[in-house]
Amino acid sequence: MPISNDCEDSIVQNLASKEMAIFRENTPKEINFYVVAGFVRNAFLKEAGIERESGDVDVVLQGIPSYDKMLEIYAQRIYSENAFGGIKCLFDKGGISFDIWRIED
Repeated sequence: MPISNDCEDSIVQNLASKEMAIFRENTPKEINFYVVAGFVRNAFLKEAGIERESGDVDVVLQGIPSYDKMLEIYAQRIYSENAFGGIKCLFDKGGISFDIWRIED
């Protein structure tokens, strides 16, 4: 499900948790991002009245020039690299973690 910085549909409203708002604030507007995997499934289930807890948010970035630039943008939020060549970040202490990758990788 593509999510852009200016998207306003109802699913995005449900995804707009405190952590998602902080992620959006920390992501330059020229970079598109896509929320993928279980977090999206859980958002649709929530629309149907079924609550599921998400363990993390998986995000793919498009338009970021390099892995090093991604590290630079999220440097204050990174707490480790993930097993698939991306980074793990926290945008709110005690909040949900984000796994972030470049689409080009």
